[in-house]
Amino acid sequence: MKDIYCSKKYLFLICIISLLVISCGGGSAGDVRNDGGNTDDTTDGNVNGGLTGRIFVNNENSGVMVDISTGRATQMPSINWEQTGDYNASTSFSAVPNKTGTLFLLTAFNCEYHPEDNSGFRERDCLLIVDIKGNVVKRQVYSGGIGEGSKLSNDDEYIAFMYMDEPHDSSPNAELHIVDKEFQQITGSFIKHSSGYNSGLLWRNFDWTNDNEIVYGYDDSIFITPAYNSLGSHIYTIPTADNNDHFVTNPVVSPDGTKIAFRYMTDSNYSIKQGNVWVMNIDGTDPHRLVYTPNYEAEDGSTVVAYQVYNDHAWSPDGKYIMVMEGGTSGDLVSGPDGASNSLYAVPSESRDVPLNENGEHGIVHIRSYFFDSSRLTFHFEPYSGEIKWVP
Repeated sequence: MKDIYCSKKYLFLICIISLLVISCGGGSAGDVRNDGGNTDDTTDGNVNGGLTGRIFVNNENSGVMVDISTGRATQMPSINWEQTGDYNASTSFSAVPNKTGTLFLLTAFNCEYHPEDNSGFRERDCLLIVDIKGNVVKRQVYSGGIGEGSKLSNDDEYIAFMYMDEPHDSSPNAELHIVDKEFQQITGSFIKHSSGYNSGLLWRNFDWTNDNEIVYGYDDSIFITPAYNSLGSHIYTIPTADNNDHFVTNPVVSPDGTKIAFRYMTDSNYSIKQGNVWVMNIDGTDPHRLVYTPNYEAEDGSTVVAYQVYNDHAWSPDGKYIMVMEGGTSGDLVSGPDGASNSLYAVPSESRDVPLNENGEHGIVHIRSYFFDSSRLTFHFEPYSGEIKWVP
């Protein structure tokens, strides 16, 4: 190692600069890694291009908030869901935060079991409102059959949930229930549609508008209800509606209530869920694909057709971006070389059919966080379940 001569006058300054140079060049966050490592570029201390807010996801028995500006992941609330009650060993959980991330609507599936019940409904599902500290604000028990994705309205005054017996039946026994925050029934009836749309596969995910309407997907179409009503009016049908494998799901209304982002699915089975995120106006006009995964070159030089696997999406609180989760959760196939995806990307919401990329083209930000590895920033993002929410 060479000796470095430092005059007394400049010794301190030169040594400080040397230390800064050395520290900038090392460390795990400064390397580009095949396992999801990221560069250490920041914008005013923000690790994700100046974006702010938090991303909520479900782990198996808890909620997690990822601070976008720092990448830090924190259990939120600071309890495991099983601590919110006395549950069966087989109880599973799924939570959705409210619009501000200060309350959570927790669904506890098979929260109770009643062997003495001879009606055929021995299992019970529970809905709980849980605050930011993990306290149970309100709890209600229902007969088994509640779907994932139950949601508080944007004003926190109401709760909507889907209840179904046979979701894959040609005429599914699907009910949309709306209750107030005290779990007093407002409405609850079979999902009905305008003429000509009374068969097909109904998905249990939906979203509230700011006017307390509800947008949901039914087979190859999207519908919207009046406030506190289960009568859906047709908005949009996908152009490949004659293909039985194609359908729509995950409608999410923009913060200003003018647009809907949804998944246009082209294949779905136990191992893969292929489909892209599309955006359209709230009245069903101007439907277009937001982003796609480009094909890539294999080691032998041949072109590989990339899987289009987008597990979920969420609007930013200001409506300027849509967060997309490319890749799958456990058991899903993923797109990209070597299957090394499972990432979050913030895509400008005004984008139209742009290729997903990791170099910032088209204003896309590849999100890095400590979610996968608490010791360093990585691109890798693989939660237990697929639903994500972007809150302030």
